[in-house]
Amino acid sequence: MKPADDVERSIKDLRMKTTAELDGRILTDALAALEQSGRAASETEPAVPFGGRVIPIARRPLWRAIMTSKWSKYGAAAAAIVIAVTATVTALHQSARPAYALEQTIEANRGVRYIHIRFGPPHAVLSETWAQIGENGEVLRLKMDLAHTEDGPKVVVWQGDMAEVWFKDKRIIGVDRDPNTAAGFPDMLNKFEPRRVVEELYQAQAAGRVSVETKMPSGSGEPITLTATSLPKPGRRSVYLIDPQSKLLQRRVGYAWDGQQYREESRWDFLDYNQEPAGDTFTLGAPADTVRIDATTQVIGLPKGDLSDEQITVQLAREFFEALIANDYGKAGQLLSGLPASRVPEILEQLGWGGMKFVRIVSIGEPRPQPVPGVGGTEVVCQVEVEVDGVKAIKSFTLAMRPASMSQPDRWAIHGGE
Repeated sequence: MKPADDVERSIKDLRMKTTAELDGRILTDALAALEQSGRAASETEPAVPFGGRVIPIARRPLWRAIMTSKWSKYGAAAAAIVIAVTATVTALHQSARPAYALEQTIEANRGVRYIHIRFGPPHAVLSETWAQIGENGEVLRLKMDLAHTEDGPKVVVWQGDMAEVWFKDKRIIGVDRDPNTAAGFPDMLNKFEPRRVVEELYQAQAAGRVSVETKMPSGSGEPITLTATSLPKPGRRSVYLIDPQSKLLQRRVGYAWDGQQYREESRWDFLDYNQEPAGDTFTLGAPADTVRIDATTQVIGLPKGDLSDEQITVQLAREFFEALIANDYGKAGQLLSGLPASRVPEILEQLGWGGMKFVRIVSIGEPRPQPVPGVGGTEVVCQVEVEVDGVKAIKSFTLAMRPASMSQPDRWAIHGGE
Protein backbone atom coordinates (compact mmCIF):
# COMPACT_ATOMS: atom_id res chain seq x y z
CA MET A 1 0.00 0.00 0.00
CA LYS A 2 1.30 3.42 -0.86
CA PRO A 3 2.11 5.83 1.98
CA ALA A 4 -0.36 8.22 0.46
CA ASP A 5 -3.09 5.64 0.91
CA ASP A 6 -2.17 5.30 4.60
CA VAL A 7 -2.36 9.03 5.10
CA GLU A 8 -5.73 9.20 3.31
CA ARG A 9 -7.09 6.33 5.40
CA SER A 10 -5.77 7.93 8.61
CA ILE A 11 -7.53 11.18 7.80
CA LYS A 12 -10.75 9.34 7.00
CA ASP A 13 -10.47 7.38 10.24
CA LEU A 14 -9.78 10.58 12.17
CA ARG A 15 -12.88 12.21 10.77
CA MET A 16 -14.94 9.22 11.76
CA LYS A 17 -13.48 8.94 15.28
CA THR A 18 -13.31 12.63 16.26
CA THR A 19 -15.01 13.07 19.63
CA ALA A 20 -16.29 16.10 21.49
CA GLU A 21 -13.33 15.81 23.89
CA LEU A 22 -10.84 15.72 21.02
CA ASP A 23 -12.57 18.60 19.23
CA GLY A 24 -12.42 20.61 22.42
CA ARG A 25 -8.72 19.97 22.84
CA ILE A 26 -8.06 20.89 19.21
CA LEU A 27 -10.11 24.10 19.58
CA THR A 28 -8.28 25.06 22.78
CA ASP A 29 -4.87 24.52 21.19
CA ALA A 30 -5.88 26.41 18.06
CA LEU A 31 -7.10 29.40 20.06
CA ALA A 32 -3.92 29.33 22.13
CA ALA A 33 -1.91 29.29 18.93
CA LEU A 34 -3.89 32.23 17.60
CA GLU A 35 -3.27 34.22 20.77
CA GLN A 36 0.43 33.34 20.79
CA SER A 37 0.76 34.43 17.17
CA GLY A 38 -1.09 37.66 17.95
CA ARG A 39 1.51 38.63 20.53
CA ALA A 40 4.24 38.28 17.93
CA ALA A 41 2.26 40.12 15.25
CA SER A 42 2.31 43.85 14.58
CA GLU A 43 -0.05 46.00 16.61
CA THR A 44 -1.53 47.17 13.35
CA GLU A 45 -2.85 43.70 12.46
CA PRO A 46 -6.67 43.45 12.58
CA ALA A 47 -8.40 41.50 15.34
CA VAL A 48 -11.76 39.75 15.72
CA PRO A 49 -13.80 38.64 18.74
CA PHE A 50 -14.11 34.87 19.21
CA GLY A 51 -15.32 32.84 22.14
CA GLY A 52 -15.08 35.78 24.54
CA ARG A 53 -11.52 36.60 23.42
CA VAL A 54 -10.10 39.12 20.93
CA ILE A 55 -7.92 37.19 18.47
CA PRO A 56 -5.44 39.14 16.28
CA ILE A 57 -5.47 37.88 12.69
CA ALA A 58 -1.75 37.49 12.05
CA ARG A 59 -0.53 35.98 8.82
CA ARG A 60 2.59 33.78 8.67
CA PRO A 61 3.05 33.56 12.49
CA LEU A 62 -0.51 32.24 12.75
CA TRP A 63 0.03 29.39 10.27
CA ARG A 64 3.47 28.57 11.63
CA ALA A 65 2.06 28.26 15.13
CA ILE A 66 -0.86 26.09 14.06
CA MET A 67 1.09 23.80 11.75
CA THR A 68 3.81 23.16 14.38
CA SER A 69 1.24 22.36 17.08
CA LYS A 70 1.29 18.79 18.45
CA TRP A 71 -2.23 18.34 17.07
CA SER A 72 -1.37 19.36 13.52
CA LYS A 73 -0.61 15.80 12.41
CA TYR A 74 -4.02 14.53 13.33
CA GLY A 75 -6.10 17.68 13.56
CA ALA A 76 -5.52 19.55 10.30
CA ALA A 77 -9.12 19.04 9.29
CA ALA A 78 -10.44 20.14 12.69
CA ALA A 79 -8.11 23.17 12.68
CA ALA A 80 -9.44 24.08 9.24
CA ILE A 81 -12.94 23.94 10.74
CA VAL A 82 -11.79 26.30 13.53
CA ILE A 83 -10.43 28.78 11.00
CA ALA A 84 -13.63 28.54 8.95
CA VAL A 85 -15.74 29.18 12.07
CA THR A 86 -13.50 32.11 13.00
CA ALA A 87 -13.91 33.60 9.53
CA THR A 88 -17.68 33.14 9.74
CA VAL A 89 -17.85 34.83 13.14
CA THR A 90 -15.67 37.64 11.83
CA ALA A 91 -17.92 38.17 8.83
CA LEU A 92 -21.01 38.16 11.02
CA HIS A 93 -19.41 40.63 13.40
CA GLN A 94 -18.44 42.97 10.58
CA SER A 95 -21.83 42.75 8.91
CA ALA A 96 -23.56 43.51 12.20
CA ARG A 97 -21.55 46.73 12.63
CA PRO A 98 -23.46 49.67 11.05
CA ALA A 99 -21.65 51.35 8.15
CA TYR A 100 -22.69 54.78 9.40
CA ALA A 101 -24.90 56.23 12.11
CA LEU A 102 -25.60 59.83 13.14
CA GLU A 103 -24.11 59.06 16.55
CA GLN A 104 -20.71 58.88 14.86
CA THR A 105 -20.98 62.49 13.69
CA ILE A 106 -22.36 63.61 17.05
CA GLU A 107 -19.31 62.08 18.72
CA ALA A 108 -16.91 63.57 16.15
CA ASN A 109 -18.41 67.02 16.76
CA ARG A 110 -17.31 66.91 20.39
CA GLY A 111 -13.74 67.48 19.26
CA VAL A 112 -14.47 70.56 17.12
CA ARG A 113 -12.68 73.70 18.36
CA TYR A 114 -12.69 75.91 15.26
CA ILE A 115 -15.21 76.11 12.43
CA HIS A 116 -15.70 78.26 9.34
CA ILE A 117 -19.15 78.25 7.71
CA ARG A 118 -20.04 79.71 4.31
CA PHE A 119 -23.65 80.38 3.40
CA GLY A 120 -25.55 80.51 0.13
CA PRO A 121 -27.23 81.30 -2.13
CA PRO A 122 -25.70 84.77 -2.74
CA HIS A 123 -28.73 86.68 -1.46
CA ALA A 124 -28.45 85.15 2.02
CA VAL A 125 -28.27 87.66 4.87
CA LEU A 126 -25.32 85.89 6.47
CA SER A 127 -22.50 85.09 4.05
CA GLU A 128 -19.77 83.68 6.33
CA THR A 129 -19.02 83.05 9.97
CA TRP A 130 -16.01 81.90 11.97
CA ALA A 131 -16.16 80.54 15.51
CA GLN A 132 -13.88 79.26 18.24
CA ILE A 133 -15.60 76.67 20.43
CA GLY A 134 -14.65 75.56 23.96
CA GLU A 135 -14.38 72.04 25.33
CA ASN A 136 -17.95 72.12 26.61
CA GLY A 137 -19.39 73.42 23.34
CA GLU A 138 -19.50 77.06 24.44
CA VAL A 139 -18.73 79.76 21.87
CA LEU A 140 -15.54 81.64 22.80
CA ARG A 141 -15.14 83.95 19.81
CA LEU A 142 -17.39 84.71 16.87
CA LYS A 143 -17.16 86.65 13.63
CA MET A 144 -20.09 87.11 11.26
CA ASP A 145 -20.12 88.67 7.80
CA LEU A 146 -23.66 89.87 7.07
CA ALA A 147 -23.96 90.74 3.40
CA HIS A 148 -27.56 91.98 3.36
CA THR A 149 -29.21 93.86 6.25
CA GLU A 150 -31.70 96.72 6.53
CA ASP A 151 -28.86 99.27 6.73
CA GLY A 152 -26.29 97.66 4.47
CA PRO A 153 -23.51 95.09 4.86
CA LYS A 154 -21.96 94.59 8.28
CA VAL A 155 -19.22 92.62 9.97
CA VAL A 156 -19.68 91.63 13.63
CA VAL A 157 -16.95 90.42 15.98
CA TRP A 158 -17.97 89.17 19.42
CA GLN A 159 -16.00 87.97 22.42
CA GLY A 160 -17.04 87.88 26.06
CA ASP A 161 -19.38 90.80 26.75
CA MET A 162 -18.17 93.08 23.96
CA ALA A 163 -19.31 93.36 20.36
CA GLU A 164 -17.84 95.39 17.51
CA VAL A 165 -19.92 96.13 14.40
CA TRP A 166 -18.49 97.53 11.19
CA PHE A 167 -21.16 99.34 9.15
CA LYS A 168 -19.43 99.17 5.77
CA ASP A 169 -21.59 101.63 3.84
CA LYS A 170 -21.48 104.18 6.66
CA ARG A 171 -17.74 103.63 7.25
CA ILE A 172 -18.42 103.43 10.97
CA ILE A 173 -17.43 100.94 13.67
CA GLY A 174 -19.70 100.69 16.68
CA VAL A 175 -18.32 99.22 19.91
CA ASP A 176 -20.64 98.18 22.70
CA ARG A 177 -20.55 96.16 25.88
CA ASP A 178 -23.32 94.63 27.93
CA PRO A 179 -23.18 91.16 29.54
CA ASN A 180 -26.89 90.43 29.20
CA THR A 181 -27.35 91.54 25.60
CA ALA A 182 -23.98 90.33 24.32
CA ALA A 183 -24.70 86.88 25.73
CA GLY A 184 -27.25 86.52 22.93
CA PHE A 185 -24.61 86.68 20.19
CA PRO A 186 -23.66 82.98 20.50
CA ASP A 187 -27.33 82.13 19.91
CA MET A 188 -26.90 83.51 16.41
CA LEU A 189 -24.39 80.73 15.73
CA ASN A 190 -26.45 77.96 17.29
CA LYS A 191 -28.76 77.69 14.31
CA PHE A 192 -25.81 76.86 12.07
CA GLU A 193 -23.25 75.29 14.41
CA PRO A 194 -22.64 71.70 13.17
CA ARG A 195 -23.11 70.13 16.58
CA ARG A 196 -26.59 71.64 16.91
CA VAL A 197 -27.48 70.91 13.27
CA VAL A 198 -26.69 67.20 13.59
CA GLU A 199 -28.29 66.80 17.02
CA GLU A 200 -31.51 68.42 15.78
CA LEU A 201 -31.57 66.00 12.84
CA TYR A 202 -31.03 63.09 15.24
CA GLN A 203 -33.87 64.26 17.50
CA ALA A 204 -36.21 64.88 14.56
CA GLN A 205 -35.58 61.36 13.27
CA ALA A 206 -36.10 59.83 16.72
CA ALA A 207 -39.39 61.74 17.09
CA GLY A 208 -40.59 60.65 13.65
CA ARG A 209 -40.67 64.18 12.26
CA VAL A 210 -38.38 63.25 9.37
CA SER A 211 -37.42 60.15 7.43
CA VAL A 212 -33.68 59.79 6.77
CA GLU A 213 -32.26 57.92 3.80
CA THR A 214 -28.54 57.07 3.95
CA LYS A 215 -26.45 56.61 0.81
CA MET A 216 -22.92 55.33 1.31
CA PRO A 217 -20.09 56.45 -1.02
CA SER A 218 -19.77 54.44 -4.22
CA GLY A 219 -16.22 55.61 -4.91
CA SER A 220 -13.18 57.28 -3.40
CA GLY A 221 -13.62 60.92 -2.46
CA GLU A 222 -17.41 60.76 -2.32
CA PRO A 223 -19.32 61.74 0.85
CA ILE A 224 -21.93 59.89 2.85
CA THR A 225 -25.28 61.42 1.85
CA LEU A 226 -28.20 61.75 4.24
CA THR A 227 -31.54 62.87 2.82
CA ALA A 228 -34.01 63.98 5.48
CA THR A 229 -37.62 64.52 4.35
CA SER A 230 -40.24 66.08 6.61
CA LEU A 231 -43.13 63.96 7.86
CA PRO A 232 -46.03 63.41 7.58
CA LYS A 233 -46.12 65.73 4.56
CA PRO A 234 -42.90 65.90 2.53
CA GLY A 235 -42.95 69.70 2.23
CA ARG A 236 -39.32 70.23 3.20
CA ARG A 237 -36.12 68.32 2.61
CA SER A 238 -32.52 68.68 3.76
CA VAL A 239 -29.48 66.92 2.34
CA TYR A 240 -26.44 66.40 4.55
CA LEU A 241 -23.01 65.46 3.17
CA ILE A 242 -20.76 63.68 5.69
CA ASP A 243 -17.02 63.11 5.30
CA PRO A 244 -16.57 59.30 5.42
CA GLN A 245 -13.21 59.55 7.18
CA SER A 246 -13.74 62.19 9.88
CA LYS A 247 -17.54 61.67 10.03
CA LEU A 248 -17.90 65.47 10.18
CA LEU A 249 -20.63 67.41 8.38
CA GLN A 250 -19.40 69.01 5.15
CA ARG A 251 -22.57 70.57 3.74
CA ARG A 252 -26.25 71.00 4.44
CA VAL A 253 -28.64 72.02 1.68
CA GLY A 254 -32.26 72.95 2.47
CA TYR A 255 -35.08 72.48 -0.05
CA ALA A 256 -38.76 73.40 -0.15
CA TRP A 257 -41.46 71.71 -2.23
CA ASP A 258 -43.09 74.18 -4.64
CA GLY A 259 -45.81 71.81 -5.79
CA GLN A 260 -43.76 70.30 -8.59
CA GLN A 261 -40.24 69.83 -7.31
CA TYR A 262 -37.86 70.58 -4.46
CA ARG A 263 -36.10 73.92 -4.88
CA GLU A 264 -32.97 74.93 -3.01
CA GLU A 265 -33.52 77.53 -0.30
CA SER A 266 -30.28 77.51 1.67
CA ARG A 267 -26.81 76.03 1.58
CA TRP A 268 -24.30 75.82 4.43
CA ASP A 269 -20.74 74.69 3.79
CA PHE A 270 -18.76 73.65 6.86
CA LEU A 271 -15.07 74.37 6.29
CA ASP A 272 -11.71 74.36 8.05
CA TYR A 273 -12.61 72.09 10.97
CA ASN A 274 -10.09 72.54 13.81
CA GLN A 275 -7.77 74.63 11.67
CA GLU A 276 -6.66 77.49 13.87
CA PRO A 277 -7.36 80.62 11.81
CA ALA A 278 -4.93 83.41 11.02
CA GLY A 279 -4.33 85.95 13.75
CA ASP A 280 -6.50 88.61 12.13
CA THR A 281 -9.52 86.37 11.53
CA PHE A 282 -11.42 87.55 14.60
CA THR A 283 -10.95 91.23 13.73
CA LEU A 284 -13.17 93.50 11.64
CA GLY A 285 -10.61 94.21 8.93
CA ALA A 286 -11.95 97.74 8.43
CA PRO A 287 -9.86 100.48 6.75
CA ALA A 288 -7.77 102.62 9.07
CA ASP A 289 -9.86 105.75 8.43
CA THR A 290 -13.12 104.09 9.55
CA VAL A 291 -14.74 106.12 12.34
CA ARG A 292 -14.94 104.26 15.65
CA ILE A 293 -17.84 105.01 18.00
CA ASP A 294 -17.20 103.41 21.36
CA ALA A 295 -20.31 103.35 23.52
CA THR A 296 -18.21 101.99 26.38
CA THR A 297 -16.22 105.24 26.65
CA GLN A 298 -18.31 108.11 25.19
CA VAL A 299 -21.74 109.58 25.96
CA ILE A 300 -24.28 109.14 23.16
CA GLY A 301 -27.70 110.72 22.62
CA LEU A 302 -29.96 112.11 25.37
CA PRO A 303 -31.06 110.63 28.70
CA LYS A 304 -34.60 109.28 28.50
CA GLY A 305 -35.34 109.47 32.19
CA ASP A 306 -39.08 109.40 32.85
CA LEU A 307 -40.01 110.48 29.34
CA SER A 308 -42.16 108.23 27.17
CA ASP A 309 -40.84 106.94 23.84
CA GLU A 310 -42.89 109.59 22.06
CA GLN A 311 -41.61 112.41 24.29
CA ILE A 312 -37.93 111.51 23.93
CA THR A 313 -38.45 111.21 20.15
CA VAL A 314 -39.77 114.77 19.92
CA GLN A 315 -37.01 116.12 22.18
CA LEU A 316 -34.27 114.40 20.14
CA ALA A 317 -35.68 115.75 16.86
CA ARG A 318 -35.92 119.30 18.23
CA GLU A 319 -32.40 119.38 19.71
CA PHE A 320 -30.89 117.79 16.58
CA PHE A 321 -32.31 120.36 14.16
CA GLU A 322 -31.50 123.19 16.59
CA ALA A 323 -27.87 121.98 16.53
CA LEU A 324 -27.85 121.95 12.69
CA ILE A 325 -29.35 125.46 12.60
CA ALA A 326 -26.54 126.61 14.91
CA ASN A 327 -23.91 124.64 12.91
CA ASP A 328 -23.04 122.85 16.15
CA TYR A 329 -21.82 119.61 14.57
CA GLY A 330 -20.40 118.42 17.88
CA LYS A 331 -23.87 118.41 19.47
CA ALA A 332 -25.49 117.07 16.29
CA GLY A 333 -22.95 114.23 16.15
CA GLN A 334 -23.56 113.24 19.77
CA LEU A 335 -27.28 112.94 19.03
CA LEU A 336 -26.57 111.15 15.74
CA SER A 337 -25.34 107.92 17.41
CA GLY A 338 -22.17 109.58 18.73
CA LEU A 339 -20.58 110.60 15.42
CA PRO A 340 -17.56 112.89 15.62
CA ALA A 341 -18.23 116.42 14.42
CA SER A 342 -15.96 115.95 11.40
CA ARG A 343 -18.16 113.18 10.02
CA VAL A 344 -21.53 114.92 10.35
CA PRO A 345 -21.35 116.80 6.97
CA GLU A 346 -20.48 113.50 5.25
CA ILE A 347 -23.48 111.74 6.81
CA LEU A 348 -25.75 114.64 5.79
CA GLU A 349 -24.51 114.18 2.22
CA GLN A 350 -25.29 110.46 2.37
CA LEU A 351 -28.82 111.29 3.57
CA GLY A 352 -29.31 113.72 0.68
CA TRP A 353 -29.22 116.72 2.99
CA GLY A 354 -25.90 118.13 1.83
CA GLY A 355 -25.61 121.77 0.76
CA MET A 356 -28.60 122.80 2.86
CA LYS A 357 -28.62 125.66 5.35
CA PHE A 358 -31.08 124.80 8.11
CA VAL A 359 -33.10 127.94 8.98
CA ARG A 360 -35.91 127.04 11.40
CA ILE A 361 -38.11 124.20 12.63
CA VAL A 362 -41.62 124.49 11.23
CA SER A 363 -43.23 121.47 12.93
CA ILE A 364 -42.50 118.08 14.49
CA GLY A 365 -45.12 115.45 13.74
CA GLU A 366 -46.56 112.67 15.88
CA PRO A 367 -44.00 109.94 16.62
CA ARG A 368 -44.86 106.44 15.43
CA PRO A 369 -43.36 102.99 15.94
CA GLN A 370 -40.51 102.06 13.63
CA PRO A 371 -42.16 100.23 10.70
CA VAL A 372 -39.14 98.10 9.76
CA PRO A 373 -39.36 94.76 11.64
CA GLY A 374 -36.54 94.06 14.04
CA VAL A 375 -35.20 97.62 14.15
CA GLY A 376 -37.18 98.89 17.14
CA GLY A 377 -37.66 102.41 18.41
CA THR A 378 -39.66 105.17 16.74
CA GLU A 379 -39.63 107.57 13.84
CA VAL A 380 -40.98 111.06 13.30
CA VAL A 381 -41.53 113.41 10.34
CA CYS A 382 -40.31 116.97 10.77
CA GLN A 383 -40.97 120.08 8.65
CA VAL A 384 -37.91 122.33 8.48
CA GLU A 385 -37.22 125.48 6.51
CA VAL A 386 -33.93 125.22 4.59
CA GLU A 387 -32.03 127.43 2.20
CA VAL A 388 -30.24 126.13 -0.90
CA ASP A 389 -28.37 128.52 -3.21
CA GLY A 390 -30.22 131.48 -1.67
CA VAL A 391 -33.62 129.91 -2.17
CA LYS A 392 -35.67 129.02 0.89
CA ALA A 393 -38.10 126.11 1.03
CA ILE A 394 -39.83 123.90 3.57
CA LYS A 395 -38.76 120.28 3.42
CA SER A 396 -39.83 117.12 5.21
CA PHE A 397 -37.24 115.03 7.07
CA THR A 398 -37.81 111.68 8.74
CA LEU A 399 -35.68 110.76 11.76
CA ALA A 400 -35.44 107.29 13.34
CA MET A 401 -34.68 106.93 17.07
CA ARG A 402 -34.05 104.09 19.52
CA PRO A 403 -32.00 103.31 22.67
CA ALA A 404 -28.44 104.53 22.11
CA SER A 405 -26.57 101.29 22.86
CA MET A 406 -26.51 98.09 24.88
CA SER A 407 -24.34 99.71 27.53
CA GLN A 408 -26.44 102.92 27.59
CA PRO A 409 -30.03 101.65 27.42
CA ASP A 410 -31.32 104.67 29.38
CA ARG A 411 -30.23 107.04 26.60
CA TRP A 412 -31.81 107.46 23.17
CA ALA A 413 -30.14 108.55 19.93
CA ILE A 414 -30.89 109.12 16.24
CA HIS A 415 -29.72 106.18 14.15
CA GLY A 416 -31.02 107.09 10.69
CA GLY A 417 -33.09 109.35 8.55
CA GLU A 418 -34.31 110.29 5.11
